[in-house]
Amino acid sequence: MDPTTEHTRAFIREYIRRVWDEQDLTALQELLDPDPAVQTQARAHLEELFNALSDFEVTVHDMVVEGQRVAVRGTISGRHTGAFAGVAPTGRRVSYDTIRIFDVRGDRVVGTWAIQDRLGLLQQLGALQDVPPVDWGGKISREH
Repeated sequence: MDPTTEHTRAFIREYIRRVWDEQDLTALQELLDPDPAVQTQARAHLEELFNALSDFEVTVHDMVVEGQRVAVRGTISGRHTGAFAGVAPTGRRVSYDTIRIFDVRGDRVVGTWAIQDRLGLLQQLGALQDVPPVDWGGKISREH
């Protein structure tokens, strides 16, 4: 494995540990694009999430590194003890899947793209009616 790939993998593991696992938002100053708008937006998003979910936990299922891009598939979970997306605390234990792609330059994340199961999260919070799943054949299935 080439040194750039290994460095990038180790850097994202460190980013996840410090920012997500330890909830150290001061680490953003060191690890994220220094642009003030990026810093502010990232901090606001993470503060909302950390304040909404106590017992916050990130489980990384897969990490794929290609040069300076890293794709991470994981699950975020916690107890809903603070307002989130306009939903008052429910006390429910929730979890949702996420896929995030990080663009790394040197020792900074300079871009991210995320796909998150916010629909599933809002359903768990009771904010939305259940939506029946679709099976691979394109048919609606009412079985879970």
